[in-house]
Amino acid sequence: EEGLENRFKRHDKLASMTREWALGQGFTLFAEKGYESPTVTTINNNKNVDIEKFVSSLEKKGYRIVNG
Repeated sequence: EEGLENRFKRHDKLASMTREWALGQGFTLFAEKGYESPTVTTINNNKNVDIEKFVSSLEKKGYRIVNG
């Protein structure tokens, strides 16, 4: 129903939002500028966040991330 072109646009929009959030929180990204994926964003834990607590907290709010 969504259509392929709209799906690509949605992935690009969500990827952009994710990267902007990470950078806005002071994290750095693994991918070099220009080599980002529209479906996977790898965020460096340069702030030494307790990932288990972070993932658990987000899940309680209805968000899902994975610790690769």
